[in-house]
Amino acid sequence: MAELPPAGFYADPHDATFERWWDGEAWSEHRRPVGPPGDAYRADSLHSTATNSALMGARADREQGSPAFAQVCLVLLGVLAFVAVLRYVARLGFGWDV
Repeated sequence: MAELPPAGFYADPHDATFERWWDGEAWSEHRRPVGPPGDAYRADSLHSTATNSALMGARADREQGSPAFAQVCLVLLGVLAFVAVLRYVARLGFGWDV
Protein backbone atom coordinates (compact mmCIF):
# COMPACT_ATOMS: atom_id res chain seq x y z
CA MET A 1 0.00 0.00 0.00
CA ALA A 2 1.27 3.48 -0.87
CA GLU A 3 2.23 5.81 1.95
CA LEU A 4 -0.34 8.56 2.48
CA PRO A 5 0.71 12.22 2.60
CA PRO A 6 1.01 13.86 6.04
CA ALA A 7 -1.84 15.87 7.54
CA GLY A 8 -2.19 19.41 6.22
CA PHE A 9 -4.01 21.72 3.85
CA TYR A 10 -3.79 20.77 0.16
CA ALA A 11 -5.32 22.20 -3.01
CA ASP A 12 -9.04 21.42 -3.16
CA PRO A 13 -9.57 19.41 -6.38
CA HIS A 14 -13.13 20.79 -6.68
CA ASP A 15 -12.36 24.50 -6.18
CA ALA A 16 -8.95 25.99 -7.00
CA THR A 17 -9.61 29.05 -4.79
CA PHE A 18 -9.64 26.89 -1.62
CA GLU A 19 -7.42 24.44 0.20
CA ARG A 20 -8.91 21.44 2.01
CA TRP A 21 -7.65 19.75 5.20
CA TRP A 22 -6.26 16.23 4.84
CA ASP A 23 -6.07 14.58 8.30
CA GLY A 24 -3.54 11.98 7.18
CA GLU A 25 -6.20 9.39 6.34
CA ALA A 26 -9.18 11.19 4.79
CA TRP A 27 -10.40 14.60 3.63
CA SER A 28 -12.29 16.66 6.19
CA GLU A 29 -14.87 19.37 5.57
CA HIS A 30 -12.45 22.11 6.74
CA ARG A 31 -11.56 24.50 3.93
CA ARG A 32 -9.79 27.84 3.70
CA PRO A 33 -9.16 30.35 0.93
CA VAL A 34 -5.83 30.05 -0.85
CA GLY A 35 -3.39 32.69 0.43
CA PRO A 36 -0.29 34.07 -1.27
CA PRO A 37 2.90 31.95 -0.95
CA GLY A 38 4.76 32.59 2.28
CA ASP A 39 1.64 33.96 3.92
CA ALA A 40 1.40 33.47 7.70
CA TYR A 41 -1.82 31.58 6.99
CA ARG A 42 0.05 28.56 5.61
CA ALA A 43 -0.33 25.00 6.94
CA ASP A 44 2.95 25.05 8.90
CA SER A 45 1.63 27.85 11.13
CA LEU A 46 -1.85 26.43 11.73
CA HIS A 47 -3.09 24.95 14.97
CA SER A 48 -4.31 21.37 15.14
CA THR A 49 -7.68 20.46 13.66
CA ALA A 50 -9.02 19.91 17.17
CA THR A 51 -8.21 23.52 18.07
CA ASN A 52 -9.74 24.78 14.82
CA SER A 53 -12.89 22.74 15.44
CA ALA A 54 -13.20 24.06 18.99
CA LEU A 55 -12.84 27.63 17.75
CA MET A 56 -15.42 27.08 15.03
CA GLY A 57 -17.82 25.58 17.58
CA ALA A 58 -17.43 28.56 19.91
CA ARG A 59 -18.12 30.96 17.05
CA ALA A 60 -21.26 29.03 16.06
CA ASP A 61 -22.53 29.21 19.66
CA ARG A 62 -21.98 32.98 19.72
CA GLU A 63 -23.76 33.46 16.40
CA GLN A 64 -26.81 31.46 17.47
CA GLY A 65 -27.27 33.47 20.64
CA SER A 66 -28.30 32.31 24.07
CA PRO A 67 -31.62 30.45 24.43
CA ALA A 68 -31.85 31.77 28.01
CA PHE A 69 -31.81 35.36 26.72
CA ALA A 70 -34.67 34.59 24.34
CA GLN A 71 -36.66 33.00 27.17
CA VAL A 72 -36.15 36.03 29.42
CA CYS A 73 -37.32 38.32 26.61
CA LEU A 74 -40.45 36.23 26.10
CA VAL A 75 -41.27 36.28 29.81
CA LEU A 76 -40.84 40.07 29.92
CA LEU A 77 -43.10 40.48 26.91
CA GLY A 78 -45.70 38.27 28.57
CA VAL A 79 -45.59 40.33 31.78
CA LEU A 80 -45.93 43.57 29.82
CA ALA A 81 -48.90 42.20 27.88
CA PHE A 82 -50.56 41.04 31.12
CA VAL A 83 -50.11 44.47 32.74
CA ALA A 84 -51.49 46.17 29.62
CA VAL A 85 -54.60 43.97 29.72
CA LEU A 86 -55.12 44.71 33.43
CA ARG A 87 -54.84 48.45 32.82
CA TYR A 88 -57.30 48.23 29.94
CA VAL A 89 -59.80 46.29 32.03
CA ALA A 90 -59.40 48.82 34.88
CA ARG A 91 -60.30 51.63 32.48
CA LEU A 92 -63.52 49.85 31.56
CA GLY A 93 -64.70 50.53 35.10
CA PHE A 94 -65.22 47.14 36.64
CA GLY A 95 -64.17 48.56 40.00
CA TRP A 96 -60.61 47.27 39.88
CA ASP A 97 -58.01 49.66 41.12
CA VAL A 98 -54.82 49.00 39.22
